[in-house]
Amino acid sequence: MIRRTFIFLLLSSLLVLACELSASQEQELNRQSGLYLRAVRTESIISVVAMTHPKVVRYAQQKGDAYFRDFFSNDKIGSWNLYGTPVVNQVKKKGRRLEVHYLMEGEGEKKGALVAISEDEGLHWFFVPKKIYMNKNVAPGLVRLLK
Repeated sequence: MIRRTFIFLLLSSLLVLACELSASQEQELNRQSGLYLRAVRTESIISVVAMTHPKVVRYAQQKGDAYFRDFFSNDKIGSWNLYGTPVVNQVKKKGRRLEVHYLMEGEGEKKGALVAISEDEGLHWFFVPKKIYMNKNVAPGLVRLLK
């Protein structure tokens, strides 16, 4: 039953992506999101910072060293709840900018969400946990296509 559900969710995600992303964009997004999620789950902070959207990183840096260390601490990264299987919920495009909203599906009560952002038509992707993305006080200069 769980296997069927996983296959259904995966195929549904691919169908949504097929409507919005080319095969090469989807392939690069899958590769980079896998690297990001692995970094989050293994608490590889340097990799998480490197793959987080630069405007979010700059925001944390401008708040000072103590804020930056706390923002990207293992406790904060763990609170993002980026566990389970990422399933595409929504894709938005405006000009060269692409945004993909993932919901994390799986066992357990705590489910996080992730936003992938590309500003070069899917060649490179950066990531922001949805709870940070939705907080307009964090990185106020970040363009947000998703609601």
